[in-house]
Amino acid sequence: MSIALLRTVLIMAGANALSWAPAQADRNIQSDCTSIDDPAARLACYDEKNLVPGERVVTSAPPQRPLLQAGSTSVPAMPIAVAPQQSARSPQPAQTTSIVTAVAEQRRGIYLLTLEDGAQWEFAEDAAPTYRAPERSSRVEIGRGALGTYRMRFDGQQPVRVRRVR
Repeated sequence: MSIALLRTVLIMAGANALSWAPAQADRNIQSDCTSIDDPAARLACYDEKNLVPGERVVTSAPPQRPLLQAGSTSVPAMPIAVAPQQSARSPQPAQTTSIVTAVAEQRRGIYLLTLEDGAQWEFAEDAAPTYRAPERSSRVEIGRGALGTYRMRFDGQQPVRVRRVR
């Protein structure tokens, strides 16, 4: 028999032995309660042992929150969802309209635009050969796209994905 197979057999045997003992103890505890004839006394037995008929005993119960008592004005502490921190970069509005002050063609289909507020935006993808690039004093709209991207629309053409350089 190989060492790996022997190790697996021993681990499985140990796991079965460990799982049998609590199950046997559960049956003994439950049989103590089930042997009581009086329904109120039997229920008290289950309550005392914190059991539900047919339920397994959990040896290490998870911590429970205090329940809200009738007439109580205090509420148990609940975890609060915290909004993620914004990055150190200045947040961009959902959509902005601005005037182009300078246009530089980086390579065919990729342009770097400088807007009137000093922000620089570069095309993140090649524009189609039929795309008319914005010129100086053109009005452009930049808005949020999917997955944190930005899209620029100019003169009713298809939007182009852009990224902020500065």
